[in-house]
Amino acid sequence: MPSEFELAKKALEKSKVIAFPTETVMGLGVYFDDEKAYNLLNDIKRRPEDKPYTLMVSNKEEIDKYAYLTLRDRQIINVFMPGPITVLLRAKSSVPSYVTHNTGIIGIRVPNMKNIRDLLEYLEKPLLVPSANRSGEKPFISYQEVEKEFGNELGYIYKENALGAKPSTIIDLTNDDVKIIREGPISLEDIKRSVRIMKIAVGCDHGGLEYKNAIKEHLEKSGHQVVDVGTFNHDSCHYPTFGIAVGEKVASKECDFGVLVCTSGEGIAIAANKVKGVRCGIAYNDDVARLMREHNNANVISFGQKFMKLEDVLRRVDIFLSTEFAGGRHATRVDIISAQEEK
Repeated sequence: MPSEFELAKKALEKSKVIAFPTETVMGLGVYFDDEKAYNLLNDIKRRPEDKPYTLMVSNKEEIDKYAYLTLRDRQIINVFMPGPITVLLRAKSSVPSYVTHNTGIIGIRVPNMKNIRDLLEYLEKPLLVPSANRSGEKPFISYQEVEKEFGNELGYIYKENALGAKPSTIIDLTNDDVKIIREGPISLEDIKRSVRIMKIAVGCDHGGLEYKNAIKEHLEKSGHQVVDVGTFNHDSCHYPTFGIAVGEKVASKECDFGVLVCTSGEGIAIAANKVKGVRCGIAYNDDVARLMREHNNANVISFGQKFMKLEDVLRRVDIFLSTEFAGGRHATRVDIISAQEEK
């Protein structure tokens, strides 16, 4: 027999609306890029046209596909997602304009129920999700209530009840100041405490000057303190000098992290890694920028100006600086590296 996930996917592929549980109430969902299903959802909900739906994704890493994120945004998301929080962000062009009602703003949520995250991963697309009720009426908690109210209007109902938790906190991250739109389990004070201001060392040789300067500006705009060890012009120079200088700033704890740029990212990373206590990797994609922090507890990141786009580099700097070390089995492995340094 088809699984719950298969039945849900078949219904969505036919532009039908599905119902499923969340931590709070039962939700309705359609594929975010299916305008026919979107219009059907509006009809079923009897929802005003000026009220947009939340985009529900399977994991926080997926948010980059659909919205622009600052370093501050990433810090908040990494602390509270998955969990009882919905964030309003500036949408990318991958989000249809009808979804944002031409505002360019999208609310995004990662559910706290693992089976629903697994469902979203299986579906391979985010869903637009409102609560399962007619507009203006009380949302339902049980799937039996959904069946009774909507009946054959829905393509599929996931037969599990919602958890009935307190509605999520909704925060607006589209401006410099964080704004609470709806009070929930997470307070504004909690959110502000999650934003860490850091002291970051940056360095480059002549082959990475433009990107280093752009990284410095990007970090200072985000409110972080930057220690620039050079180089400061296009005169030919030696990359080890600057890799070691940044490494020493980080190893001595004068700076929290380091960011390096040379032509390829390789030479300056090798130089930094000669400083005891430095773990530097080259961020050649977004996942690596995250994993070198999460798994390797890297404290310096390196880039190759000739082989990477600046927009990718700035995004990976933010991913790196906002990711926490996972510890556990990864700590054991990092300890092995540290022990080798002591020999």
